[in-house]
Amino acid sequence: MNKLKNAIAGQAVTNESAATRPFPQLLEHMKKQIALALPAHLSADRIARIALTAYRTNPALAKADPMSLFAAVLQASQLGLEIAQNGEAYLVPFRSGSTYEIQMIPGYRGLIKLARQSGEITAVSARIVHEHDQFEVCFGTTESVVHKPRVIGDRGRPVAAYCIAEFRSGGTAIELMSWDEIMKIKARSKAANNGPWVTDEHEMARKTVVRRAAKYWPLSAELSRAITLDERAAVGASQGITIESATHIDEPLAPTTTGDEPLALPLSGVFLNDVAAATSLEDLDYVRSASADADLSHDERDRIGEAIRAKATQFAAAGDDPR
Repeated sequence: MNKLKNAIAGQAVTNESAATRPFPQLLEHMKKQIALALPAHLSADRIARIALTAYRTNPALAKADPMSLFAAVLQASQLGLEIAQNGEAYLVPFRSGSTYEIQMIPGYRGLIKLARQSGEITAVSARIVHEHDQFEVCFGTTESVVHKPRVIGDRGRPVAAYCIAEFRSGGTAIELMSWDEIMKIKARSKAANNGPWVTDEHEMARKTVVRRAAKYWPLSAELSRAITLDERAAVGASQGITIESATHIDEPLAPTTTGDEPLALPLSGVFLNDVAAATSLEDLDYVRSASADADLSHDERDRIGEAIRAKATQFAAAGDDPR
């Protein structure tokens, strides 16, 4: 890690002339630094080709500072995720004020890959259930799933998604979400109308149930970082990825922004800021619904609930319905 940090500090990554280069040139220039960031099973040439392909096939990526795109590629490399390959990770442009940053959004296959690499989980699977499939799930002291997809004929619309994790210490954990629950989460996402929610809806549905299931898993530093990045993207916050942060997986990410307003983290700060900025009961309903599916502690939920009630009381005292 020190070798990588020193190489980046001493190379043209921090040089103004490098930062202003077009991304294809910057990528070629920094290939050696990418190699230092990569796990042994990935090659710099392969990562560079994948990143360049993503850049050339998505014109929107060109709107961002090339260094933002490079930082996102480096972050994916450090996590061991390949961009746009088998749903491991995606690059999505995010508007922050008058500029764009590139966000590295992990896919469900990427989260599963990191979970397996932690050593604590031996197997993870996530699947979509359709209305004409045979499906039965049992919870309790003994949990089980029976899912027989319809092979011949129309499987019908999707009705649910589930995730099964098997632990090295023994035992199995099952997480189930209805399709309505998943679509509500999609609707609240800042990227509901662009990016992988549009191009790979079923993959995103699988990731949604995997991310919820992961709350009960032992988390490695890599999986924890990937989930944090995904949660920031979901609420429309800047991920705050920099060259420095991308190379320090064990350290927490810095506070970030959504639009032009600074946000306090942990995630509860996002919702508290949204409550403070609310101008209608509809806004408060959005925060209430969004926070219900977020990874929050009991105390954080209480604080958000109190803030929502206080704001609603202010609206009532004004003598009109701000809807």
